[in-house]
Amino acid sequence: MVALSYRTRLLIYSLGLMLFLAGTLLYSYRHIQGLLYNEAEEHISRIAQLSHMRMEDTRHSLQRYTEIVRDDLRLQEYLFVVAKIGSDSKPLDEMYRRHFGWLPIDRYLILDSNYKIVIGQKYQELYRKVLPQVKANPFGTHYVKREDGLEVVAMSPITYRGSTLGTFVVSRDLTQSWLDQHHKNTGIIAFFEQGG
Repeated sequence: MVALSYRTRLLIYSLGLMLFLAGTLLYSYRHIQGLLYNEAEEHISRIAQLSHMRMEDTRHSLQRYTEIVRDDLRLQEYLFVVAKIGSDSKPLDEMYRRHFGWLPIDRYLILDSNYKIVIGQKYQELYRKVLPQVKANPFGTHYVKREDGLEVVAMSPITYRGSTLGTFVVSRDLTQSWLDQHHKNTGIIAFFEQGG
């Protein structure tokens, strides 16, 4: 058996130690990388869930607003006078602004039972986009595509003494200003993509 010199043994031990340290470092790197990737995926999932919940809250809030207005007896009586008797809609519009101007919405329409605009004439674009949905089902929420983003729309039918008088429609813009506010409140940078 050949006796190894002190230098040779020191070199072999040093190489062995370096291989051990390199292996430990590589294992630690891979393990920590996996942990970071998993944490990042969970964080992204939580952010997406938070953003989705915020959009759902917006939808549910808008639907509640339509029901608050729909169930107001004064509004029902005013709309009955306008839609069934044929009176001027200006007092109805003034009454709506006085009692419901506080609602945090962007646009609103009140349509009669023939789907004509009673109040909200300046929102013709919204009217054109929601009319097919109102005719199909005048209750619920859905999204409308705009040039500058999305708009969530909620609607409820208005009835008075068992007769349907029309539909109340409200909307909230989910445009860049909404995304900016979302970022300011949550620190999350969100965007909409075509597939939903």
